[in-house]
Amino acid sequence: MLKLIAIVGTNSKRSTNRQLIQYMQKHFADKAEIELVEIKDIPVFNKPADKLLPAEILEIAAKIEASDGVIIGTPEYDHSIPAVLMSALAWLSYGIYPLLNKPIMITGAFSTRSEERRVGKECRS
Repeated sequence: MLKLIAIVGTNSKRSTNRQLIQYMQKHFADKAEIELVEIKDIPVFNKPADKLLPAEILEIAAKIEASDGVIIGTPEYDHSIPAVLMSALAWLSYGIYPLLNKPIMITGAFSTRSEERRVGKECRS
């Protein structure tokens, strides 16, 4: 069975993207174990002088490394991804590389195709 990590790419309490991931957890339960990972409480990215990563980031990175793949559920905010997701991705590429060579699926509950394209482009950057 596949082990997937699903990052909720928003800090909204009423996120349709969180609901989408929860639906995926139930719908694909016989094919994959999907663990929901919240990033709403991680600190804003700021290159630390001591170069130490926050414990929350190290925990997420360990889960990603132990997984078969990652799902990122994100909305589109102002033609981009939410700041909390951008910050999480920055932390996850600051001296550590848990996402390198890891299959990643970007999904979201978008109202238009242009929102979907903008988010996909931003996440791949």
